[in-house]
Amino acid sequence: MKKTAAIILAAVMMVFVIAGCSGTSPFVGDWTASSIKLTEGSSVSLSEIGMGGSMVLSIKNDGTFTLKIPNETPSDGKWSGDNNSITLSAANGESKETLKCTLEDGKLVMDTTGMDSFDGGKIIFEKK
Repeated sequence: MKKTAAIILAAVMMVFVIAGCSGTSPFVGDWTASSIKLTEGSSVSLSEIGMGGSMVLSIKNDGTFTLKIPNETPSDGKWSGDNNSITLSAANGESKETLKCTLEDGKLVMDTTGMDSFDGGKIIFEKK
């Protein structure tokens, strides 16, 4: 009886250890675009052109995201990846966009290659 109780206790403890180790992705949260790095290397602050704080990427723990761009319908989709990079996949009408994001110095960097509304360069987001 003592062996059975010990095995059950060990199993319960392992469940708590595993549950405690499964954390939230560092990408999860609300991100606000702060600047754009153009393909030729120059960088533009969004507040300089009157767009500061207006482009928001919300990444949820359930594997979904919403990207809100001024004067456009918000894009909803799914994301997947690991702690180093994620891929955003969204279908807007007939077009399907896939964008790669990485973390650099605590900022989310979105590679916009292939994005319908802004192709080329990178959009830099900071966590709210």
